[in-house]
Amino acid sequence: MKRLLSVVIVALLMLGMSTMAFRIQPATSSIIGDLTGGTSNPWDFVPDGMVDGKDITIVALCFGSAPGCPPPYIWNPHCDVNGDGKVDGKDIATVALNYGQGARTLAGWRSSPYELQQEKDPGYWVNVAKDMASKIRNSVPSGVWILGEDMGSQCHLTFDSSVAYPNVVFSKTDENEKYLDAFDAVGLKVWLQVEPADANVDTLIDLVLQRYHHHSCVTGFGVDVEWLQPDRYPDGRAVTSEEAQRWLSKVRSYDPNYQLFLKHWLVEKMPTAYAAGTVFVDDSQGFRDMNELADEFNQWATHFWPSKVYFQIGYASDQGWWSKLADPYQTITDKLTSENPNCNGVYWVDFTLKTLYP
Repeated sequence: MKRLLSVVIVALLMLGMSTMAFRIQPATSSIIGDLTGGTSNPWDFVPDGMVDGKDITIVALCFGSAPGCPPPYIWNPHCDVNGDGKVDGKDIATVALNYGQGARTLAGWRSSPYELQQEKDPGYWVNVAKDMASKIRNSVPSGVWILGEDMGSQCHLTFDSSVAYPNVVFSKTDENEKYLDAFDAVGLKVWLQVEPADANVDTLIDLVLQRYHHHSCVTGFGVDVEWLQPDRYPDGRAVTSEEAQRWLSKVRSYDPNYQLFLKHWLVEKMPTAYAAGTVFVDDSQGFRDMNELADEFNQWATHFWPSKVYFQIGYASDQGWWSKLADPYQTITDKLTSENPNCNGVYWVDFTLKTLYP
């Protein structure tokens, strides 16, 4: 108890600091902080890899607030960590009790319907993710599950529907439920990702999350921007800030803890302004060695700091050097997470996954 009180006191003293390690909007707006259940330590508001005084201070800044409260109170629903409709000492104490805990890394694979996805049974994906996570300190087994693939101007969703939508085609049967059920059972965390083509992303979010948001394994929704209207825009159309905010809000209408990820290798394809809960995934490839890969990814992480970033690795174009490593996934992931405190996930692509896990 003494330790808890001292931590809270230190946090409250930090309120008087003129400069903070995180950004706060005007008093009538919410703090840009993020509780992301299941994807990192849920009390690591400032994604620096550790629950400390800065995280406690974010909750303390909202002390006494409730929905609709007037200034000078600042309401942020994420700071109501026990969900009782107000921010009080219980919320501060909850975060303080987690003081000193490190963030968790999402460790696992990317799975797509045009590679191994349906070829392998659910047990394969579960076991591979668990093995990958076992190699990475303080990590959670995870995966990126692609269920919407680009097919020219259309997005093919791998489940059935009795209703037609513009530029969307469906499979005759559901191809995902048995896998998501298996992931639920073991606590594996997965992103549901689409390659939109010319389909409306808002519509895709609704179609996917209406179908699968009941699964506890789902941690958010992903958009591969390379495949956003690629016929009209080389390497995909850049995402606007307004779109990113709207998509995130729609995703979180299904679960307030969900996040949105945007994937590309060019920062100019990403929105210039974004809210907490938006994660940026770099899927660059074609490096001469691991140091060149790390340099590229470090620049990505720095550009989007303090937002969370993920990296997608294991491409065949890099196999010439990573195949010589004793444990390619562990070696590359350890380097990326050690050099980038906002690196929250590393995923190995299915194109070469059988090289590591036959």
